[in-house]
Amino acid sequence: QAALQGGGRIFVVCCGSSFHAAKAGALFFNEIAQAPLQPVLPGEFRAEHARSLRDGDVIVAVSQSGETKDLIDVLNQVAQTGRRVSRVGLVNNLNSTLAQEKCELVLPLRCGPEVAVPATKSFLSQMAVFYCLALRLGERLCAALPPGPERAARQGALRARLDGLPSLPDLVAEASTCAAAELERAAQLLYLRPSVHILGTRHYAVALEGALKIREVVLNHTQGYEGSEFKHGPNTILGWSTLFGPT
Repeated sequence: QAALQGGGRIFVVCCGSSFHAAKAGALFFNEIAQAPLQPVLPGEFRAEHARSLRDGDVIVAVSQSGETKDLIDVLNQVAQTGRRVSRVGLVNNLNSTLAQEKCELVLPLRCGPEVAVPATKSFLSQMAVFYCLALRLGERLCAALPPGPERAARQGALRARLDGLPSLPDLVAEASTCAAAELERAAQLLYLRPSVHILGTRHYAVALEGALKIREVVLNHTQGYEGSEFKHGPNTILGWSTLFGPT
């Protein structure tokens, strides 16, 4: 809140599944808190933002392992600027370099170690943390508004989301159970397809993460796209054996 009200920016720097969770977090911040969040890959951050940081900015480093070298390099570079830039870590491994040495504040995921390459519980936990952060920030920004219809409407929407928060685990389990038949049908469609394209509109993060999961699990070429970008090139390589679907 202080960063935003002081003109600072919030950069979320991360890779892989963590980056996709941050993309979902940007949606949460925009829709729930009406506040900007900028997810960027480490290379993009160095190329596009590292030399234009200003006092009051915040860097949120997201990593399951806490040992992602590209991310550690970014935080080292930020510290060397001498700017008053806060460094926050969202980390699962609290004994890691990011948690122990590179961040001033650490938000622990505490979801247990990932024992396989395709991150599942850490990805869901990261999204849950971003959702809760958006709710908390929304409450604070809403409280700063003058009394009136806008403040009342935003308070009502936030209250409804907070009331529904405890039911999220049950909803995830219910969705998996209710969609069992559809999941089996989707698996049959995906089987042995050499190329898959997943399009996402608004929930672009889900398309990216879904594509990554397929690549990691079955080693199949799969790409996630923002829906409107599909017609700007990728559609030209469609063939008889290509499968695509919306998210």
